[in-house]
Amino acid sequence: MVTGDTAAPAWQGGDLVSWVSQFGHAGGFAGLAGGVVGAAATLFVHQWLPYWRRPQLVIEHGSGVMVDTPATTGTPGETARERYARIRVRNQGRSVAKNVRCMIERIVFFPAGAGAELNDEEVLDLLWVFVHGITCDIPSMSHRFGELCHASQVAGGPVVLKLGARDVPLRFAALLKAGGLFEFHVLTTADNASTSRTVIRVRWTGTVEGLNIE
Repeated sequence: MVTGDTAAPAWQGGDLVSWVSQFGHAGGFAGLAGGVVGAAATLFVHQWLPYWRRPQLVIEHGSGVMVDTPATTGTPGETARERYARIRVRNQGRSVAKNVRCMIERIVFFPAGAGAELNDEEVLDLLWVFVHGITCDIPSMSHRFGELCHASQVAGGPVVLKLGARDVPLRFAALLKAGGLFEFHVLTTADNASTSRTVIRVRWTGTVEGLNIE
């Protein structure tokens, strides 16, 4: 049989006050506080700071991005007229957006006097103005223009409508011959930015001047 009093743990009774006092004198509170501050700083640097500095892409469109311009054809004395509908992609974030792409993921066409035609079998990569490619970097608080579509006429010939994509399937040719309302479902994305989407409505009457963003 074991006799005698059983020793109470150090954290019980009056010993708890003594242990807390010794922990404080030994710098325990300072160490604990330092650990908490260090963890918070690590979280801020690796989580919140990148989130705060992340790029934010916004698609802007309207009358301000309609551009009328003469064009060259490569034939001496031959003139051409073109009217472009463009998209302004703005980076409202605090860092550079890397490898930004702008794409058409769906086209809904409303020809005059007929039902809607849906085309969502292909995703078309749009070209950037003066970049001549489908990707570009956009600095913080800056923007780039993407080609959506344009109407052109060479030397008084027929007016044609073309998409601003790098590659356009041949079956889209019939779609682009008729006047009407085009509903472009457009998105933009980047390696380090979330995807932004919008719907842009373009009406074309069959003439160069008749191309307008609504």
